Amino acid sequence: MSIRIPLFGVKNLFPSLRSGGGGPVPAASNHRLEAAVRALAEGALVVLVCTDRADAVEAELVCSAALVSTATMDFLVRHTSGFVTIALPPAECDRLGLPPMHYATAGVDYAVSVDAIDGVGTGISAHDRAVTSRALADPASQPEEFTRPGHTVPIRCATGGVLERPHRAEAALELTREADQAPAAVMATLVSTVDDRRMADLAEAVDFADHHHLTWLTVSEVYQWRTTMAGRMAPMAAGFSGPGEEIHDLDCARRTRRGRAARAAGPSSGL
Repeated sequence: MSIRIPLFGVKNLFPSLRSGGGGPVPAASNHRLEAAVRALAEGALVVLVCTDRADAVEAELVCSAALVSTATMDFLVRHTSGFVTIALPPAECDRLGLPPMHYATAGVDYAVSVDAIDGVGTGISAHDRAVTSRALADPASQPEEFTRPGHTVPIRCATGGVLERPHRAEAALELTREADQAPAAVMATLVSTVDDRRMADLAEAVDFADHHHLTWLTVSEVYQWRTTMAGRMAPMAAGFSGPGEEIHDLDCARRTRRGRAARAAGPSSGL
């Protein structure tokens, strides 16, 4: 059931967003975390950006699988690669009989794709994938209620969450849990608004979020928050930006985009 959260008092409603034993969460990151949790609790989308060097710069549109509507799924598919995944805890993958795919991608444990049986047609439409996503998030769903293969791809998250594996799926799952939703997050990778042959970079992801009035945050911010809440002062995961470095990364990404546009335009005729 969707809940509406007022704009005030979020720290009281979500006390784990306060600073813990490991020191305070930076104010800008804390604000984005609170806004993201609030959005997910209302069934809205957020933009989750991964900026670590090992995983490249990619941005995911993320929402609660339990609350995803056809309209939200349609928006997500239209602005992304269309490859819709569902981040799930390993226990749920086991319970639903979702074995791993035979191929492996570094840092991502894909399970066999599924479609829900009841209430869907071919499985590919926004309506059908929303139904499948909600079914995967439903703790009452049973393995026999899904066909395999299908059009929605579960991701088996690390048992220890983002502290064990600081990647996009684990960060998305942490946020849905914090939003008091079933631990299941819909994800798809955002396509560049400048060149639809590639994925969005950091600047494009932030601009997209601003244009559509969505909250954006980074995996490193989620990792730092969880590290703080665990009372740890561990160094940032390899390649992650530290506090405040996301703004520097954003500036660099915007300069890179301006450089691409200048090269595409060719030399100035006025020189």
